[in-house]
Amino acid sequence: MEACEIYVPSEYGGFTKLVDFNLYREAPFAMVGIEFKGGGNTVQLKFVHKAEANVEGGSLKASVRECFNYSSFIEPSPSSASSTVEVKVSGGVFVKALIPNLNVKAEGVLAGNFEGVESYPDVFAVYKQGFPEQPYLKVTKVVDKASWQEGDLVTVTIHLTNLGESSALNVKVDDSESLQEIGEIARVYEGNLTAVFSEIKPGKIVEFSYIISVESLGDGGTLTLKPAKASYTDESLLNLYEASSNSLIIGLGSTVASIIPILEVNPYNVAGGETVEAQLTLANIGDTEASSIGILAKTEGGWISQEVENLPPASTTTIKFSVPFYGVQPSYDLGENLTVTFFSGETSMGRLSPLEVKPNTAKVYFSSQNVPWLKIGKAVDKETAATGETINVKLSFTALDLLPEAGLQIYEALPTGLSYVEGDLKPISGLPFILKGSLTLETLGTPKTLTYKVKVEQPEVFIHPPTLALLSFSEAGSPLIFYAENAPATSAALSLNKAFQLNPQEGVIEVTVTALNSGSQPISKLEIVDSLPEGLELKAGSLKGSIEALNPGGDLTVTYQVAVSKLEKFRLPPATATYKLLSLSFSQQSNPVDVSLAPPKVTVQKILAENPIQKEPLDITVKVRNEGTLPIFNLKLSDSLPEGFSLLNGQLSLEQDVLEPGGEAALTYTAEALLDGVYSLPEAQLEYSYFGFTFKAQSNPVENLMVAPKLAVEKKVKPSELEVGGKATITITVKNLGQRFEALNVSLVDLPPLYLEVVEGTTEISLPLLPPGGKHTITYTAKFNSPGNFMLPSPTLTYSFPGGFKVSLTAAEQASVKVAQPAGLLPSPLQSPLSLIFAAVVAAGAASAVIILRRRRRLKVPSEEEVEEELL
Repeated sequence: MEACEIYVPSEYGGFTKLVDFNLYREAPFAMVGIEFKGGGNTVQLKFVHKAEANVEGGSLKASVRECFNYSSFIEPSPSSASSTVEVKVSGGVFVKALIPNLNVKAEGVLAGNFEGVESYPDVFAVYKQGFPEQPYLKVTKVVDKASWQEGDLVTVTIHLTNLGESSALNVKVDDSESLQEIGEIARVYEGNLTAVFSEIKPGKIVEFSYIISVESLGDGGTLTLKPAKASYTDESLLNLYEASSNSLIIGLGSTVASIIPILEVNPYNVAGGETVEAQLTLANIGDTEASSIGILAKTEGGWISQEVENLPPASTTTIKFSVPFYGVQPSYDLGENLTVTFFSGETSMGRLSPLEVKPNTAKVYFSSQNVPWLKIGKAVDKETAATGETINVKLSFTALDLLPEAGLQIYEALPTGLSYVEGDLKPISGLPFILKGSLTLETLGTPKTLTYKVKVEQPEVFIHPPTLALLSFSEAGSPLIFYAENAPATSAALSLNKAFQLNPQEGVIEVTVTALNSGSQPISKLEIVDSLPEGLELKAGSLKGSIEALNPGGDLTVTYQVAVSKLEKFRLPPATATYKLLSLSFSQQSNPVDVSLAPPKVTVQKILAENPIQKEPLDITVKVRNEGTLPIFNLKLSDSLPEGFSLLNGQLSLEQDVLEPGGEAALTYTAEALLDGVYSLPEAQLEYSYFGFTFKAQSNPVENLMVAPKLAVEKKVKPSELEVGGKATITITVKNLGQRFEALNVSLVDLPPLYLEVVEGTTEISLPLLPPGGKHTITYTAKFNSPGNFMLPSPTLTYSFPGGFKVSLTAAEQASVKVAQPAGLLPSPLQSPLSLIFAAVVAAGAASAVIILRRRRRLKVPSEEEVEEELL
């Protein structure tokens, strides 16, 4: 039972855990059960303590069926490997019991279990206060010589005297523990270390002896023979008692004083407040005188101390003293709390410490108490508390019958999941879950209060353990133990949470209310009820849910859908849950939820990749971006071209099922303007859905779009075949193909390569204006100094137009020329391999420049013939 968790009845029903296991020990009558199950009742009780009992004539009865209201046979719990029961009585005796697989234990304990038992009609015990007509054994132990020499035979005799009012049955005596510690010095020579007597009648004395042989003296000095132990029952066989003899001092190889202390109390059965007369007889069975004999006894009222100057061998002395008892504990063993010390021989022999012996068991039993009595109350300010909230606990203490002379030491254990905040009680250092305080009661019947505050750290069923109050009745005596009569349950076991999720595609709000039993106790009859604010309509699901029982770790979820009628902010009120814990009813609310249905945030942007030029491809992109926090659905994007534009590649529409938050959708196509001029590109149109509503949006228009006129460049070489040193005429013509804009600041540069030299004319054109349809030609003569096949570099052209941008381009077409080496001539220095390589590199570089520029601008300057053909 040391590891048991003990529970006591709660004022509100059910059971609550004791703060201290000793409360079970000190209860006048206690029944402890392990997971009983009664008939069809599903309630299981684990380790219950029943301090109340029903009066049955002159006796008291505690019954499982009566205590716990079972209506049918008692069955062992299926969740327990072997359901057990234990009944304990202090300050009284059992007179009747019905317990399966009964096992009678010492100190008023009956135990049993349901192993192999399918059901039982009842489990009960009946007891009477006090110790009427009970046996009472006094056990003494003596030896025939106290000074041992090697080879000695020593007789040990144990006497048992029944000082009680009825026979002691099944008496068992065991002195084996005494010889275990001296096994190297002595052994049993004759007889047994144990004995059994079926009956010892009142007033009778029985004894048994055994002989030991001294085999060795060891290191000499002295040794102590431990007490012999005895057990016996009364005539009902339901009450088992234990008693011990006195201890003995033995001298090894030398003489020694050896005192046998024999203790008797009269009467041994008293009421609280009465006085017991104690008589201690000291007999010196040693060979030398005992000196400086001290007697020290601890009683409920304090310490008793007496001294005897000396005690010669083979002599006795008797000390008598009166001991008041108050019944602080149901019984008190004066022999266990009394010690006799003495010196062997003269005290001046140099011994540092005295010899010590203990008397025999001399127990005093109390049928009642005569001590102050306290009433302790406990209350909390709320039945339910969510995580993070605080609970105020109020303790009240009232002195009844007698006013305590000393103050109270108060201890409070916090359940798991609560932490201390502040108050009159303070946490013990190193034990933050144990609170301690003190209080002095000054007026009989007037309560005094202490308060403290705790914080809920986690969801749990907080069954507050009863407050423990210790009242020191005397300096030496054990403190009186009191505990709260009520232990209210504060529950935060149900973690009730309300959450929602927006479903813009279906146009609903999905609401979930979850009740989670995060505690360690089952709850029953759980019901969740939710509601909707005015203006909202339930589309699917139910606002209610219930379950008969919810075990620890289990959950109950209510889900439903709310139709969205307009986009706005609103609050869904808290859901309410009602349930029962033990016999308590609780109600608590979930969190409310704030819903914000903001309109969608969508941007549509039309982007041109470059400045447009007549008859050149123009990439146009329309981007749709979802800037909101929710997806949009069923996107339909369309665009159109103004008159004068034609579609070259791609489509003017796009459809997409969903666009997530932060996502983009793009419509890209390629168009061209047939003529130069000023245009306006219209807005692209977007249509999409959001929470069942249809929305439309437009892109930006592109106003005053300037389309540049196209200039055609033609370069010709005549003749195209000649010998080194020969001359050719190069003609370059620039023509404005536009119909609306003149070209301004026209600049053409034809950079000659290294393999030729200009001998006549200019390679540049610079015109302030070239009207629509106008053209300009330049001619120059070039001498070719190196043989080879050459592609003449294309000229570069820049220009602008009124109100427009600057255009820079390189002609796409290149003129070719073939230069032959005259027959019989050596290559000139310019025709060396190195110069040819250099020329090739320059030509390649020029070609690369043409390609790069062409890719960057994606433009093409056609020849005049190509443009004319195109326009026709």
